[in-house]
Amino acid sequence: MTTKKMYNKAGFLEKPTPRMFENGGMKDLRKKQKEEKKKLKAENKAQRKTERAGIKATKEARKKDRNAKPLTDGAGPIVEMSRKEKRENKRITRKAIRSTRKERRAENREERKSLRAKQRSERKDLRSKNKEAKRSAKEEKKNILTKKVDNVKKTIKKKAIESTTTNVVKKDDNKKSTNTNKKESTVENKKLSFNEAFRKNKNEGKSTFTWEGKSYHTKTKSEMEKEKNKKKVTKKKGDDAQS
Repeated sequence: MTTKKMYNKAGFLEKPTPRMFENGGMKDLRKKQKEEKKKLKAENKAQRKTERAGIKATKEARKKDRNAKPLTDGAGPIVEMSRKEKRENKRITRKAIRSTRKERRAENREERKSLRAKQRSERKDLRSKNKEAKRSAKEEKKNILTKKVDNVKKTIKKKAIESTTTNVVKKDDNKKSTNTNKKESTVENKKLSFNEAFRKNKNEGKSTFTWEGKSYHTKTKSEMEKEKNKKKVTKKKGDDAQS
């Protein structure tokens, strides 16, 4: 879309407002004001035309009065005008025409001035409205963005809290389960005698167990001796291979 350049009276390019190229904006207002100026100009032109016609008619009538002969064709004054009276009559008519023209020009000038002031105030009001609309739109956009950012922050915070709570709960559950298992085993071992506890853990296939706060292995004497003999045999084999 090509933007039309809008110049003010001083010839400076005006900054385009948000509604300048929309319906009811600055463009339409300027168009309307231009039409108003054209209408006033046409009215003044028609007024001048009628005024000129009236002045011409009055001039002709005054001229006829000045040049009239007494009692000719049943018209004219009884006494003919002297040269002095004719000059005075001319002067009066010129003065009257000048005064009417002056009054008419003053009226037209006042009309143009009032129209310019009205149009200027209309443009000023529209600019202020556009400025206010732009500012409100900017604030609304800013509020929407801030709300979105706040919502995102809240969701992130919520997720972080949920993850931390779940991790803490899991850890607590694991600790509780381990503690309960330990407690149960210690309680059971405390109740039992050493031989009973040893036999029970041995049957369960555990390598170690706790009894009265101390840890013990589940190897029998025969098993320990077998392990020692195996170690000795392996040592002898190693020595023979070296020699």
